[in-house]
Amino acid sequence: MPRDLSATVRSNVIRLRELRLWSRADLHRASGISESSLSLFERGERSDLALDTLGRLARALQVSPEMLLAPHTESELAEAAARPVLSAAEVELLARWRALSQEQQGALRGYLDRLIE
Repeated sequence: MPRDLSATVRSNVIRLRELRLWSRADLHRASGISESSLSLFERGERSDLALDTLGRLARALQVSPEMLLAPHTESELAEAAARPVLSAAEVELLARWRALSQEQQGALRGYLDRLIE
């Protein structure tokens, strides 16, 4: 990833994370990206960012990948961060749910139904 593009993504990720009042640990839980990798990226010590990682960051922050790739004003980022979103824990649960097979999801639904009754 070109250095200026990496700086734009880094700035957007940091601001969106801060505007959501998330720690790096929250972003780690929501994205599945290690805290050490997030720290290196946010400090600018790592500029390479795989497309998969960009997608994971965008999903975790609940914005489009394009939102992370383009420069934005503070008010544009604040507007994106102000949209109703899932908590970091909810994003983590959703990611885990998606990783389950349909059979596993069905079994978990049955368990939850029994648990709620």
